[in-house]
Amino acid sequence: CWEVFLMAADLPMASPALALRICELGEGYDACVLVSESGSPEPLFAWYSHEALHPAEELLSSGEYKMMKLLERLNVRYVNQFELPEYKLSSVLTNINTPEDYRNLIVE
Repeated sequence: CWEVFLMAADLPMASPALALRICELGEGYDACVLVSESGSPEPLFAWYSHEALHPAEELLSSGEYKMMKLLERLNVRYVNQFELPEYKLSSVLTNINTPEDYRNLIVE
């Protein structure tokens, strides 16, 4: 039996402690996914159980590559800021994709 934690490379403020907490909160679910302050799930900073493998394979085989489609097929625990008050999720989920994003990050 396996589990996986996915983390996008463009999340420089990601917290290993938060990743471990998400893994704990996922017990009994197929996935545990953070929800941003705007209400959007972040499927690339999330824990997935072995139960996600078959639906993921089916989607990939059909040419569907959107993570949100995978989440629709799973029993997901969505976790928001209120459940994790010790973490500032807006910072954790800050993406840097451009030089300007990077400059803004190091100024903060």
